[in-house]
Amino acid sequence: MLRRLMGVMAVLTAGLAAAVVLALSVGTVRVGWLQSMAILGAKILPLPVFWTEAQETIVLTLRLPRVLLAAIVGSALSLAGAGFQAISRNPLADPGVLGVSSGAAFGVVMGIFTGLGAGAGVLFLPLFGAAGALWRRSRSTASPASMAGFRSRPSSSPVSWFRSSSPRPLWWLRP
Repeated sequence: MLRRLMGVMAVLTAGLAAAVVLALSVGTVRVGWLQSMAILGAKILPLPVFWTEAQETIVLTLRLPRVLLAAIVGSALSLAGAGFQAISRNPLADPGVLGVSSGAAFGVVMGIFTGLGAGAGVLFLPLFGAAGALWRRSRSTASPASMAGFRSRPSSSPVSWFRSSSPRPLWWLRP
């Protein structure tokens, strides 16, 4: 069992490494996969330089942070999904079952309607979404399955509150 797990982990790690190298190589400026690996390896090992300074800058300052951020976000999403499945003891669980999706939608809608999400404040909408998800989850007293239908409504209630009084922020709802 442990040997099989180690084999699966080795294959997945090799796949992640290949995806990182491929992502570092693909772009508008041509940088080969061998050059990408050498640029990364040159920071650790003394390797002969066969790339330009522009290619090194592109790989290290533009592409590498994006690729690492994508790997971190993907890991966080998979961990959150595994957590949802463990909490609900359901292999098909998703954020809608626990009410997190509608709570996040409620937070974002409230951020938009209060005007705090306008202009540069749009950068704070993810924080409103996280706060709404946490608020909605903390107010849960019943089981997740029984509350799933109730939790799908809160994000639509502010829309009905503001529909008659202020049609301007609702431009995105019009057909």
